Amino acid sequence: MAATSEEEMESLLSNFDQIYEDFQSGVSEIQLLRSNCNAEAQRCKALEFTCNSLKLENDRLRKVYTESLNKLSNQLEQSTSCQSLKEELKKVNDKCLIKEDEHRKELELLKHEHAATVQNLETQISCLLVQKGANETTINNLHQDLALYKANLKFVNDQLEQLQKNLESKYELEMNDLRDCLLIELEEKKELTKKLQNLERELLISKTKLADRQSNSTSDWHVDALKQKLMKLRKENEILKRKLDGSKEVKDGQQQNNPVSGKEASSTVATKYEIEKFNGNNFSSWKMRIKAILRKDNCLVAIGDRLAEILHNGKWNEMDGNAIANLHLALADGVLSSVAEKKTTKEIWDTLTKLYEAKSLHNKIFLKRRLYTLQMMESTTMIDHINTLNTLFS
Repeated sequence: MAATSEEEMESLLSNFDQIYEDFQSGVSEIQLLRSNCNAEAQRCKALEFTCNSLKLENDRLRKVYTESLNKLSNQLEQSTSCQSLKEELKKVNDKCLIKEDEHRKELELLKHEHAATVQNLETQISCLLVQKGANETTINNLHQDLALYKANLKFVNDQLEQLQKNLESKYELEMNDLRDCLLIELEEKKELTKKLQNLERELLISKTKLADRQSNSTSDWHVDALKQKLMKLRKENEILKRKLDGSKEVKDGQQQNNPVSGKEASSTVATKYEIEKFNGNNFSSWKMRIKAILRKDNCLVAIGDRLAEILHNGKWNEMDGNAIANLHLALADGVLSSVAEKKTTKEIWDTLTKLYEAKSLHNKIFLKRRLYTLQMMESTTMIDHINTLNTLFS
């Protein structure tokens, strides 16, 4: 806006300079006309002087006429020439008067035009000064708003950096706690394994004693008690194995950036790996799970272009068919209809990526904001919280 006002001021100044030059040229023309008028006046004076001289000559000729009758013809000619000169002098005087009137009118007209032009220029200059003051006020307000915006932006950036540092320190502490829990569970498993081995030894000893003392009923009761203890320890061992396997899967998922698949789906794929059918939500987690299944079935390469080393068409068609079957079984009905006409695994995969993978700036900002504000609820387990975190990172 300031640049536009400066350009308008420069254009007005150039117009004013042009008008001033026109005025100077008009003044020079007036001066030229005045000089011409003066020249004409001098000519008139010369003509008057000539007329006077002619009058004197006429008087002299009259005296000569009176003195000499012989020169009558010459005197008559001189009188006629004098009469013609008088007529010419009268004509010249009339022309001079007409030119003076015209020059006077032109000078008055130029004065009026110059006064009107000067008044218009003064009005324009005053308007431009007022507009310049308004523009300077607007520019100052914009500079103040810009300074406030920069200060607010710096404050928000500082808060975001502090929040990110807090979150990183918080998640690092949680990961350390999780590692400590895994180490404790491993130690407990080793202790239970040792107890189980000791109980098996005791059971073996009891069996040998039972074979020696079949008649003793107390031995039977002792063997039953040992069996119950052994079954109880086996159950505890199985529970600890499950917990340990779950912890290992979480750890492997963090290292490979693959979140652990959930088991809360209403409908699952009818294979030996149960994953939630993709219904249009949480595409990144579903993509990792279906890639794991395709990798297990040795058909993950089918989602891309055909490899040069696979020369046999039957092998490639088999891999492509297995991958298509896995994808169809892992899609909900609403999503399956959008890829029903696709014939290859790559076409299905490209269509799903194009429709559901979030790559826009808005989604990235939304995920970052969700990551910065993520908090672990009291009712949420550590594994579920880590899975949610891995989903955001993916």
